[in-house]
Amino acid sequence: MAALAGTMTVPLSGIASTARFADIPKSLWVWKTSLSEMHKVADFSVRYGFNVIFYSVPPDDRGSLPALQSALLLLKERGIRAYIAGGAPAWAQEQNLPSTFQSLLNLAGQGSDGICLDVEPQDSAVWKTSQDHQAIGMDYLTFLQNATALAKANGLPACVSTAPAFNNIPIGHNGTNMLGVVTSIVQGQILMAYRSNPDAALRIAARSIETITALNGKFWFGVTTKIGASNIISYADNTADNFCQAMIDLDTGLRNKPGYLGIAINDYQSLRTLLGT
Repeated sequence: MAALAGTMTVPLSGIASTARFADIPKSLWVWKTSLSEMHKVADFSVRYGFNVIFYSVPPDDRGSLPALQSALLLLKERGIRAYIAGGAPAWAQEQNLPSTFQSLLNLAGQGSDGICLDVEPQDSAVWKTSQDHQAIGMDYLTFLQNATALAKANGLPACVSTAPAFNNIPIGHNGTNMLGVVTSIVQGQILMAYRSNPDAALRIAARSIETITALNGKFWFGVTTKIGASNIISYADNTADNFCQAMIDLDTGLRNKPGYLGIAINDYQSLRTLLGT
């Protein structure tokens, strides 16, 4: 009996942490996943307790509107809210809304709960080569205002991915920064304070969370399991048990923050690999 108990210790620990992981509030980015696979996404989401997904419709599926409608209805029936996600760093510099944004609205209008703009101007070539991040930030905010206004006119709430770097870009002369203005424009955001341990993530996000909560903003807290990314930011090399425990610890550190909606994990395919499913 003693030998049997010893062999069961690790599996029981893993089962316990996975169950607790399923209980914390979470959302999930779903990239490079066809509409034909959305029933698997729904099953995965229910199993692990994801109640929101940010779904990027693959290019080959964007003409299949009835299939998209069916997939979104399936998610809704399983109790999962879905935002149609899209964007590119170049969108932040567009003088007018790009035609690809209108296409995103059309996809979102097939029964989704809103749009999620993953524009990330901090990843653009101009951001990396220019010292005038304030000017780039102003262009991005103009885009964001126009995009969210059009989304609202179409009955779609908008959320957006943000980064702690936005908190360091002053806008105007009244102490407002880029993150604060974004918070005042959108209905929610995913704060991508990517670090591969909870303490480091909470530390680099602390000032950004203060900005968001001071403006009564709503936010998910982003983490990544991206394979091939630096282990400073990605949990890809963690065991499933260690990852689940880290998410539980991160959620514990965030639960008392006003406006906290849950953890947002990037992304479905890499998380499946990490969890061994």
